Amino acid sequence: MSQREAAKKPGITQPRLNERLQGKLQTFSLVARVKMISKVGIPVDVHVIVA
Repeated sequence: MSQREAAKKPGITQPRLNERLQGKLQTFSLVARVKMISKVGIPVDVHVIVA
């Protein structure tokens, strides 16, 4: 599967997928990460603890 094909499922572009594959997580907001994970069928549960 090409990066372009792989990027379609989470709804991102090939350059953005390439950033992710290179470990550049700081370029993705938490909301963007949750959306991408959800789109590929992985359940996401976020817990916030107030310090």
